[in-house]
Amino acid sequence: AQALDSDMPYVVSTHLSFSGDEGLLVYTLDEDSNLETMEDTEVYARTFRNGAWGSAVRLTDNDVADDSPKAVYVDGHWVITWLQDSSLAWKLGLDGVINTQELPGTVQKYEIAVLADAQPQIALVYQQMGEKGTQNLSALFLDIRHSTLSNQIPLTTGEGFVRSFSPVFTSDGKLQVAFTKAEMMVEVIEDMEFNSPGQKVELCLLTYTPVNDLGFSDEDGLSLDPEIPIRGTTTNVTVVVNNQGDFAQKATVILYDGPVEDGKELARTTTEQAIPARSSAQVSLEWSVDETEQTAYDIYARVVAVSGAEDADESNNTISRVFSALDLELTEASYRNVVDDIYLVTARVSNKGATVLNDIDILLKQGENALDQAKLKELTPGQEGAVTFNIKSKGLAASEDGIHVSLKTQAKDAAEANTDNNVAEIILNPEVIFVKSSAPADDEKRISITSPIQIGFNMNVEPGPQFDRITLTDDALNTVPVTVAIEGNKLIITPKSALDYQTRYTLSVPENAVTTSYGHEMSDAYSLSFVTTTSAPEVVFAWPGDGLDEISPDTEIKIQYNRAIMQGTFFSGIALYRGQEKVTAEVSVQDEWITVKPLSDLIENTEYSLTIPAGAVKNAEDEIQQQEYMFSFVTAEQEDSSNPDDDDNDDESQGGSTGGSPADTQQPAKPLDITRDADGTVRAIINLNETDIHNLSNEEGTVLLDLSEEKESHIAVELTVNTLKQLVAKQKNLLVRTSKGDILLPAAFLQQMLESGETPATILAEENAELSDAENRVSAGVYNFSIQRNGAEVTEFDPKLTVTLPLDMSAVGNPKRVIVCVYDEATGVWIPVGGVSDGENGTITFTTSHFSTYAAFEHVKQFDDLTAEWAKEKVEILASRMLVNGKAEDRFAPEDTITRAEAVALMVRSLYTDYTSGKSAFTDVPDDAWFRQEVLTAYDLGLTNGVGGGLFAPHEPVTREQLATMAVRLYLYKNEKLPEGLQPMSFTDEKEISDFAAEAVRFVSGTGIMVGYDGRFDPKRTASRQEMAVMLYRLLEYMGEL
Repeated sequence: AQALDSDMPYVVSTHLSFSGDEGLLVYTLDEDSNLETMEDTEVYARTFRNGAWGSAVRLTDNDVADDSPKAVYVDGHWVITWLQDSSLAWKLGLDGVINTQELPGTVQKYEIAVLADAQPQIALVYQQMGEKGTQNLSALFLDIRHSTLSNQIPLTTGEGFVRSFSPVFTSDGKLQVAFTKAEMMVEVIEDMEFNSPGQKVELCLLTYTPVNDLGFSDEDGLSLDPEIPIRGTTTNVTVVVNNQGDFAQKATVILYDGPVEDGKELARTTTEQAIPARSSAQVSLEWSVDETEQTAYDIYARVVAVSGAEDADESNNTISRVFSALDLELTEASYRNVVDDIYLVTARVSNKGATVLNDIDILLKQGENALDQAKLKELTPGQEGAVTFNIKSKGLAASEDGIHVSLKTQAKDAAEANTDNNVAEIILNPEVIFVKSSAPADDEKRISITSPIQIGFNMNVEPGPQFDRITLTDDALNTVPVTVAIEGNKLIITPKSALDYQTRYTLSVPENAVTTSYGHEMSDAYSLSFVTTTSAPEVVFAWPGDGLDEISPDTEIKIQYNRAIMQGTFFSGIALYRGQEKVTAEVSVQDEWITVKPLSDLIENTEYSLTIPAGAVKNAEDEIQQQEYMFSFVTAEQEDSSNPDDDDNDDESQGGSTGGSPADTQQPAKPLDITRDADGTVRAIINLNETDIHNLSNEEGTVLLDLSEEKESHIAVELTVNTLKQLVAKQKNLLVRTSKGDILLPAAFLQQMLESGETPATILAEENAELSDAENRVSAGVYNFSIQRNGAEVTEFDPKLTVTLPLDMSAVGNPKRVIVCVYDEATGVWIPVGGVSDGENGTITFTTSHFSTYAAFEHVKQFDDLTAEWAKEKVEILASRMLVNGKAEDRFAPEDTITRAEAVALMVRSLYTDYTSGKSAFTDVPDDAWFRQEVLTAYDLGLTNGVGGGLFAPHEPVTREQLATMAVRLYLYKNEKLPEGLQPMSFTDEKEISDFAAEAVRFVSGTGIMVGYDGRFDPKRTASRQEMAVMLYRLLEYMGEL
């Protein structure tokens, strides 16, 4: 015997194979000669050529168990296989790439056979463990030309136990396996059955004939995305091809409209990779749906093998399915309990199909009883329509969880393939009663001992089952006698006697304390606590506030207490000091106020302090002031003023010292008080009474506060609670005019602020010097605006506020190009928010739902390829306003077709609104599309519904009549209805205008937003990019937004 190697590690297994005079020995070595650590077993090979053995070649180097290598020569290659953990590994030649595929179950022993044929094949036959200890034979076919391994092919079944086996291919391509099989024996030990192979063995021979068999799955063999084909778009068709044969095959799939024999071919494709034997693959085709309207599509698909091999079963080579083009979906079924037992039920219906649907019925039912019915005349593909039913719940059957009603929709003569989405159930329940407001607020301090407590609900109420359990308790849990009354939506709790001073009280309103006659319930209990004011005299407010600078030298000093006071024992100790020197002043008491009037003006730029000793004042019960009170301030330089009211004093100020809520203090007598802080901030305290409201109202009924003469860089305007109440009572808008710009606060916004709490509001406007060098800025400055209450900024305005900024007209070229931008601190980018310029007055006006840093800019954008006189200026103005983009820096491509994505993007940008985020409503709007946010926002705002079937068709062209409908949608987003009195259409091609677009064309033509050509409107002609831009320009101009 010849020694091939010496001093080797432990040899685990070997396999020798010859092809003619050439041989290949493959074997595994346990690198550490320790069979307990199989992860270090590796595969090696040696070739035998020209009568000599070659050197060892290591085939694996890994940390997994490699075992049972075998080699065969087929189709001009050595093919080496081995077991690698739970997978089969193979490679072609010693230098080939290692392929692996997980095996079905545990394989410990396998044998191989080679089919040297036109379709060369390697069969790997192995033992497969079964139930109850049985062991059968299975095979895997390795196709070396396609480098694919089949799935499991069972060769034997039954309850026997296969022991030894040997496979071989016959000359006619059949796989034969000789094997021995033992019968399974059952042994019962201690009442338990044990299965084991017996001693008797049978010698068997099986023959398996490999075949070719491609086919389709019956269940999920053919599908469309979208499932409803849309005319003029591309539909993705997916078929599942099953390779039920034993050879890997590339497959060609052909799609037909109608039966294969005489149908029209729609598409075909061939798989790039072979489909392994006994496996399946999804194959996709793109079908360009033509413009012909159909109510259904009879789609067939056929699969054939690229190799041309004869198919063993042609009955499964064809699959067909009928796809309906009709789909009416009930997309929304909702309700609102508007009042008492009246419900508004809303049904929103969408045409998800590809054809126009007419005479759509929406039926509201309870069981089989029809409650109401409505009709939609027509819905085009992708269009939505809504109807509202007004019903009463009285007389309807109710269950424990509410009143069950259903909605059903059906279009006339429309045979839908799926009607599951045509029905929806709603469970009606009355709106619950909840607390909307309270006075005092929860945990509020210094509450009057005689004030009633008021709780406001979201609807008118009446006493409920637990009404008598409404209680008011003190901090010792003593119940306070009260009277409880209801006035509309208000619950009023009045103590029968004055409450104790400086005591915490808790009001408890149990669930179902109030109700309505129509079943509305108060499902949650409610409670609030408050603390009454102290009985002893206590300072709650002082002017000037402690530490304030820039106080006018002729100011009047005022101090407010929590109740009426009179002079106490140490009243004469009240003194005003300049340093250590006492200043001569007159001190008086009236009601809850102390007034200190210096006999002469104070000295400019000087610090003063006021001291009120303990015991200086007392109340009617002879309770004295318990603690000394002191504050200091610094006077300003005296200035002349044209307004005699400028130096009058306001007893409520943002900078004043308070011992209680500003809402509790007496308001100053003058409507306007202006002071200046050391940092240059101008502070204007506004306190308006009914007469002031009348005198300051302009012709439009808006109250105007003109502070434009105050030129300092910072200005703070405080609106007292009294001012807010007066403005809300008169439903007046408030216009605050400053040198930084005008701020218009709608009456609804003022009311909302007042309802959220009776505290003053301060409007801050200041110049931002750090950003003043922003490029292309044409506003007179960069401005920071904010509104603060209780030291916190108001971050959201509903309704929006209107702001007017001053422009530097010497820097403005064309006012229509000017827009306002807000500064994004996170990115350092100026973001456009729009605005309308007034060139004559040198201003620009915009609306906003929050405050930040703003400036106006003029960008000059020009395109070399814009030559049409009717479009050039308008397009370039929109580009300067950042609404339209060119295809390149200086190229607009004006004659290019406008796509749906481009058109919708322009509409959304013109709103200067925040973009919607989240999951796309359309399957053809990918996450990385440049138009994704614009399309999502347009859908969220109701500006577009897509084309049906969950598609938006972003790259489809827009026709002129579709452009008209887009104009109407944008107009109706800003306005309640279309204008009346428009001239009727007078186009020679009116009959070509679709019914859905007729009203829109009438609107755009009657307003001059779109015009015709030679008496024609050309509704079906695709619109160009410059036509879309000009339409948007004229629409914005018509709406007064340009």
